[in-house]
Amino acid sequence: MSPVRRAISSVVGVTLMVIIVVMLASVMTGMVLTFGDELEEPELTNSTNSAEALNPWDDEDALLAPEDPAAGAEDVRYRVIFQIQSSDSDIEGDSLNELRVEVSGVDESMFSGVAESDVETFEVEKTDGTVLDIQNDVETEDNWALQEGGSELEMTLGGSAYTNPEVGDVITVIFGNVDNPSDPGTYDITVTLNQDEADASGTLEIVEG
Repeated sequence: MSPVRRAISSVVGVTLMVIIVVMLASVMTGMVLTFGDELEEPELTNSTNSAEALNPWDDEDALLAPEDPAAGAEDVRYRVIFQIQSSDSDIEGDSLNELRVEVSGVDESMFSGVAESDVETFEVEKTDGTVLDIQNDVETEDNWALQEGGSELEMTLGGSAYTNPEVGDVITVIFGNVDNPSDPGTYDITVTLNQDEADASGTLEIVEG
């Protein structure tokens, strides 16, 4: 008489399979969650946040705005927005012959590489909404003046394109090839028209690169 062989109960087998599937699912879930945590975007550093917060390129009120405010950045595009105020009455009825940008406390010659060919935009928005493109009135770099080691740039114009400045007119200039100061900080700036017939002051924020 042959011995009786007993097989594992089908109920027990099914139970074991369910347990194994549950265990595998738990392991896979843990791996997916861990992998997902590793893929989370890291938090921005303070310097990056500062650079984005202090970049005034989109600030319509910024007198002088760098496209890139990082310290030591080279070949940077800058924008000047100058609105003639009631205190600038000396320039009314005159013609625009000069625009001077001065940055105080800069040892480097930040404007020394700027030439007439680096001027991308030079326009005036009149109080009635008319926009004058006076870029062709900008004279060559031979007539430009770099002072204080290059921290002051004087752009000269022929004077025939913008002949009747009025209070409320807005002058916009965009130019490139500027080298930012190597040290982060706040720098005082002054923009002057026609040798002090009109002027405005502000600050330039340079942040860690």
